[in-house]
Amino acid sequence: MRNYIFILFLLLVSCGQNNSNVRDLSTSSGLFNNNDIISNVDFVYLDASCMIGDIGRIRSFNEDFYIWDKQQKMIALFNKDGKYKDQLKQVGRGPQEYIDIADFDICQSSGNVYILCGPPKILIFDKDLNFEKEITLESFYNAIAVYKDGVLLYSGEKGVIDYISFVDNSTKRIAKFNTDVKYMDKNLPCFIRSSEGLYFQDVISDVIYLIEEFKAIPILEYDYPNRVKIQKEHRKKLLLSEERAKHSRPKVLCLFNIENSLAFVYNNKDYRINIEKNGKSYDYTLGLIGLDRNIAKIDNALVGCIYSHEYDSRYFAQKQLFDGIQINKIDVTERMRDEGNPILIRYSLKID
Repeated sequence: MRNYIFILFLLLVSCGQNNSNVRDLSTSSGLFNNNDIISNVDFVYLDASCMIGDIGRIRSFNEDFYIWDKQQKMIALFNKDGKYKDQLKQVGRGPQEYIDIADFDICQSSGNVYILCGPPKILIFDKDLNFEKEITLESFYNAIAVYKDGVLLYSGEKGVIDYISFVDNSTKRIAKFNTDVKYMDKNLPCFIRSSEGLYFQDVISDVIYLIEEFKAIPILEYDYPNRVKIQKEHRKKLLLSEERAKHSRPKVLCLFNIENSLAFVYNNKDYRINIEKNGKSYDYTLGLIGLDRNIAKIDNALVGCIYSHEYDSRYFAQKQLFDGIQINKIDVTERMRDEGNPILIRYSLKID
């Protein structure tokens, strides 16, 4: 009986996906006209008082930037102008410590910082990175999102989203997905926060879900060349190096509305944007630097990063890419280039 119910559930989910909005990523519509959605470009050099290695995620609260440095296993805090304020680096095996950081999120009402760690636990800090609480988990998870009076946790190995309530410490499963033979996409932004809501990206099934009332509702499915074959390969064996690159899948980085239709920026060997107009899907190459797995939609802007030695004002002088867009350049000194700390790039959007 249990197997029958599970099969029925999969059929219902499959039907829901087939009826969702399907985007075609197979046909290029050329180079996207950036000034259709971007009004100006600003830069924030991160103060070298705190050196940053490998940015895993960018979050923001009250205009402050919270930077997860994967290399140094820390969360660094900078103000809106890039001035260093504080850092959280508590590597160890004791209370309030962690061996590694899997992901982190920020409560948009309180500013509390929720860090998902290994060994499996959640460390909670206030907006100034002062410790508040530690919650032990029974198993490992790969991604976290603050939601209502608790958190959502995603396990790529199990293919599940669980919700933990901080009101009664209860745990409930809100979604179950297909899994690869081995979960490898641990650095992806599985939960994608936007002003339109909280979304979940299921790379394994090429579907984007809206998280609403403790449910994962499929709202958008994307199709691309050799999709069936590529997904089949991921499900039957572990793909490494060249074979993995050959069977790469689109990875959605952020979402936002354009003319009442959901658009998304994604990566599949290069960075692209997919939009929908009059029921038709358009897929463009996105001519913007600073896009990476750590790109975030913060307020009304896309925020990415480059390193200071990569900054070249001549790039932003290209009329083909930035005609009609206000470029607020910065003076990058030789000292800044030598220090090599990141520069955040803020692409303000004409939307929302």
